[in-house]
Amino acid sequence: MLRTLVAIRLKGLFSRMVRGTKEGKKSGNGKKILMGFLIFYVAIVFLGMSTAFFNMIVEPYVELGLGWLYFAMMAIFIITISFIGSVFIAQQELYDAKDNDLLLALPLKPRDILLSRVFVILIFNYLYEAMIAIPAVGVYVFKYSMTISQAIILLIVLITLPLVVLILSCLFGWILANIMKRVRYKNFIALGFSVLFFGLYMVAVNQIGDYINILINNGNSLAAAIEKGLFPIYHMAVAISDGNFLNLGLYLLSVIIPFILVIYVLSMNFIKVLTLEQKTKKIEYKHKPMKSKSIFWSLVVREIKHFTSSAMVMMNGSMGVVFYLISAVAIFIYMDNVNVLLEVVSTEIPFLLEYIAPVAAFAICAMGSMNLMSCTLISLEGDRLWIIKHLPIDPKDVIMSKVMLHLIMSIPGSIVLSCIVSFVLNLSLLDAGLVIIAPIVFNAVIGLFGMVINLLYPKFDWINETACVKQSMSVIITMFSSMAFVFVLGFVGFHAVKVMSLNQFAYIVVALFILMAYGFYWLLTTWGVKVYNEL
Repeated sequence: MLRTLVAIRLKGLFSRMVRGTKEGKKSGNGKKILMGFLIFYVAIVFLGMSTAFFNMIVEPYVELGLGWLYFAMMAIFIITISFIGSVFIAQQELYDAKDNDLLLALPLKPRDILLSRVFVILIFNYLYEAMIAIPAVGVYVFKYSMTISQAIILLIVLITLPLVVLILSCLFGWILANIMKRVRYKNFIALGFSVLFFGLYMVAVNQIGDYINILINNGNSLAAAIEKGLFPIYHMAVAISDGNFLNLGLYLLSVIIPFILVIYVLSMNFIKVLTLEQKTKKIEYKHKPMKSKSIFWSLVVREIKHFTSSAMVMMNGSMGVVFYLISAVAIFIYMDNVNVLLEVVSTEIPFLLEYIAPVAAFAICAMGSMNLMSCTLISLEGDRLWIIKHLPIDPKDVIMSKVMLHLIMSIPGSIVLSCIVSFVLNLSLLDAGLVIIAPIVFNAVIGLFGMVINLLYPKFDWINETACVKQSMSVIITMFSSMAFVFVLGFVGFHAVKVMSLNQFAYIVVALFILMAYGFYWLLTTWGVKVYNEL
């Protein structure tokens, strides 16, 4: 039965990647090629970054006689990246899967259900491991080679190291599952964790050069800290470096025994965690005057509640909003540094000051191109679309309520960031107006355009809502089109300064945004209504 459960989960995992947009229809070769190209591109970029990093640290460590520290750093990076990538997958696969009720109603052992899901998480961990281990091992072998005993030990380590990640993911996933079942607004908490991990990733990427210098210059102190504080990692690294099977045995004992204990404890408490009732606060009814809303605003509230019901949908659809808020906080905190930079520019390159307002407006618009909400809202209706279509509601109100959600979610953040930028840069009223208005109109264009594309390429056969914001054709087209549009504007603006000022070009662009927004609005209220009625 365990083998059957594993096969079903793997089939479901891979079928989501090849299903078409219509029921019973497989995706065409074009979509498969596009997805294959994207996966290949991401893999090549990650492998290249890992290769560059390990190439910089291998020689200093070996010259210091700390060859084992190189493999320790490899293991630490594998564990860190795999844990960040799999902790939420573990929480969803193990404890919040959609088929929990169905599986619990069948005569299946909780242990088999648990192990089938653990195996899926383990596959993801091996993929994350490969992105780091392949470059790390390749760099070391290319420069120093390996003995047969080292190669055997390395292979055993690479097979068992994801178990360490699995232990951590299962434990933290269990903690998250218990937290989510006991608190309100769990989607916003999950969104907060996602934003936190993303922020830490961005900080690490931006300061990777400093971290590399620290790792190289403090090799001895780092080695002492790992030897004292990370018992399994130390013995694993020494086993690989020296080909020592005694150290390998100590490492395996410190990994396999905790893994067996974690799986045993989880299997014994698996049903209890799955069937834990979510605590809700009892609200005493108080009679109040009834308030009514118009049909349109009732639809808008419906869209907001639906969109905010999934943390993954919010995270993937509103990355621009996240960048708005992070940038606003960063600019406000480092206000003094910005002022110092402005003084240097005004002294050394005074003519650049006239470019500040249009460049700031362009940068905020570029962040707005990552807001991909409206291009998913028709698809998110799924097999429930017929319900709202059969209600006595004007289709135009349904369509525009979804566009309004995009505007409500994206525009306030752009206004906050624009106001802070205008204040810090001490812009004139005219320039501040440009910095504030341009992103507002651009967000309107993206919202209307995304709705047009979603009407053209809806995806209703999804199993999980996350597929709508990750794998649908409407998201891919809207994302690349908006980014390409921003790139084209930057390219044209760079050459337009030869015949006009950058401010004049920015005013023309804002006027173009307004015309485009009106054009898309007209298209949605005419052609869009017809397409909606035919869905």
